Amino acid sequence: MKILAAALIAVVLWGASPVAAKIAVSSLSPMMVAILRTVIGGLVALPLAMLLRIPLPADRAQRRLLVLSGFCGFVAFP
Repeated sequence: MKILAAALIAVVLWGASPVAAKIAVSSLSPMMVAILRTVIGGLVALPLAMLLRIPLPADRAQRRLLVLSGFCGFVAFP
């Protein structure tokens, strides 16, 4: 039941994102909206990762891929 509730919350938040962005862009610049979205996402994701004790990759090549993935996901294509 917890998994279903978590999935439902994720779907609602994902679906509300374009609406929230459209409302936010009416009073802020698109760049500021993208920056705020990235900061809020990071502030949610970091404590969650720490709470779930998700380890960082031990392999240097995997860490590079993780950094590249983060760059693409949060900076290059916000």
